[in-house]
Amino acid sequence: MLSSRNKEKILVKAKDIADKGSPGYQRRIDATRSKVELLKEMVLEVKAKHLEFKYLLFDSWFAFPKTIASFVREEVNIIGMLKRMLNDRYRYNDKVVNLKELHSMIKKAWRKNMDSYSVSVELLEKKDEEFIPVKILFLKNRNKKNEWIALISTDVKLADEEVIRIYGKRWDIEVFFKMIKSYLKLAKEFQGRTYDMLIAHTTIVFLRYIMICDSARKNSDEKSFGDLFFEYGDEVKDITLVQALVLLFKQIKLILEDQLFLAEEHINRILDKMLEALPNYLRVFLWQN
Repeated sequence: MLSSRNKEKILVKAKDIADKGSPGYQRRIDATRSKVELLKEMVLEVKAKHLEFKYLLFDSWFAFPKTIASFVREEVNIIGMLKRMLNDRYRYNDKVVNLKELHSMIKKAWRKNMDSYSVSVELLEKKDEEFIPVKILFLKNRNKKNEWIALISTDVKLADEEVIRIYGKRWDIEVFFKMIKSYLKLAKEFQGRTYDMLIAHTTIVFLRYIMICDSARKNSDEKSFGDLFFEYGDEVKDITLVQALVLLFKQIKLILEDQLFLAEEHINRILDKMLEALPNYLRVFLWQN
């Protein structure tokens, strides 16, 4: 709910509000500030209230080097989508290139049967001349085979599959926007020039969306059946994927020993080949077990 910074275009200015401690006054002050400033302030407020989160998800509107660098300094990890900005630079193999040039450099290593390819680079924040270690994950566009998109993660140790899975959670936000604009008539149900009216209308639309989600959950989500769900969950806990794979590999080893009478050296070679075919993050956990 941002407004113009041109004071001549603002109908009711902050200074015209008699009560300087009112929400209306503070909203008008915030409305003339930049999106990035407000975003950072809100995120740091969440951290200060000890509301735990692992990653902050960006769309390409916020994924600029200055913004990313400011959050890295606050120890907030970012996962976001990148624009192909010519002025945004990355250091890779001692060369400083833009995103399109970086894609050209790694294209040869990106095989036809691979849907994605990741590379560790350093993001250049020009103002402070700071290089920030990041991972960039290139993905093929399923709808347009010759096109690609790029995701960035400041957590360089995060597996590619996890970067994609976590960023995919942003889709819920797009569904939210579609619902409130197309079905709950945000900005269409009422027309007015009063800033407080716009705030009130937006708040009412959001409340209606919350009530719809609450009703849908109670009618379709098993987790809404009170403590009964959690009691059953505590009694019957599924084993993790890693535990299941460890058990599977142990059983395969027993079968090879008892049924095929193979030497331990041959068995270990077979198991090593099977491990090599697994994703890196699973392989690490299996070696530990």
